[in-house]
Amino acid sequence: IGPVGVVLIELRLGTFVWQPIEVSEQVNLLGFADGDVNEIHTAWSAGAQYQGLIPSRDDDVLAFGVAQSFLDMRAGFSKDSETAFEIYYKIMATPWLEISPSIQHVINPGGAANAADATIFGIRIQITP
Repeated sequence: IGPVGVVLIELRLGTFVWQPIEVSEQVNLLGFADGDVNEIHTAWSAGAQYQGLIPSRDDDVLAFGVAQSFLDMRAGFSKDSETAFEIYYKIMATPWLEISPSIQHVINPGGAANAADATIFGIRIQITP
C-alpha cells in the first residue's frame, strides 16, 4: 500500500451561540494529504446553520460556511491558498420542494495570481417524492 492520499476529520455539534438563539447544527472538517501525492496538502472548513429564523417558516434554514485549501506550490500554483465563503437560505416551499439561493465568494480562485476574486450567485432546487 502506498502513501495515504487524504485524511479527513469531521466533527458535528449541536451548540448554542447564546440564549435564546440555538444553532441547529455546526459542521467542522479538517483534512490532511501527502503533498507528494496531492496538490492540496491541508484543507479545513467550518459552517453553521440555523433552522426556523423566520417564526412562521420553521423548516427554512439559513447557513454560512467557510473553507480554505492550502496548495502545494510545487504543483505550479502562484498562490499558496484558496478560500471560499458561502451563505445560503433553504426555503421549504412545500413538503416536497426546496429552493436554496446562495452566494459564494472565492479568494485566490484556483490558486492563480492573475485570477480576480470571484463572487458566484446560485440557486439549487430539490424535489423529493
